Amino acid sequence: MVPDGAATEQGLGVARRLATGLSAAYAEVKTLLRAAAGGDLPALLEAEAMVQERLGRTEDHRAAVCAFLDGRPPSFTGN
Repeated sequence: MVPDGAATEQGLGVARRLATGLSAAYAEVKTLLRAAAGGDLPALLEAEAMVQERLGRTEDHRAAVCAFLDGRPPSFTGN
């Protein structure tokens, strides 16, 4: 919920954050959510573990960790 007249501004803010965020992670989340509709829990947990391992080796993950340790906002490239 947002105040009257603020929906466009709030929506654009969300869109900007998503556009500069972790695109590979967003794609994986969408895939896992689709699989959750018909998958069994053990298979879904295994798929999530594989995704976490794969994403943990990306440049974006390293950038996020470094930014956190440096106390600055991260900058992501989609790699």
